[in-house]
This record gives sequence, structure tokens and C-alpha cells, in this order.
Amino acid sequence: MHTFIQDLRYALRQLTRSPGFAATVIITLALGIGANTAIFTIFDQVLLRMLPVEKPKELVRFEWTGAFSDV
Repeated sequence: MHTFIQDLRYALRQLTRSPGFAATVIITLALGIGANTAIFTIFDQVLLRMLPVEKPKELVRFEWTGAFSDV
């Protein structure tokens, strides 16, 4: 545990020496984490959750692939 605290102190010291690099790192991490969270939230809502209907396993999807004729 002591070495972890030393490593953390060293990392913070290095980040304070170059604030531009630190800001870039923090912004990049924030954007990456935010984008990952947004994509997973959309994926969870669209594909993983069951539909709010009474019997979702009995739903059927019809798809027409043919052409309509002018008869």
C-alpha cells in the first residue's frame, strides 16, 4: 500500500509540473468515459431490456420483401 501512495504522489507531482498535459489527459479521460457510458446506456435501453408489454416473448415481426402489383 505504501508504494501505491508513493506512485500516486509521483503522478500528481508530474501532472502539476505540466498543467497543459494534465488538462489534456483529464479532458480525454472524461470524454472517453462519457462516450462509453452513453453508448452502453443506449445499447442497454434498445437491445437488452424487455419491451414494456404484457407478453413480450409472443411478439411477432412481419416484414414484406416483395413488390406491390397494380392489379
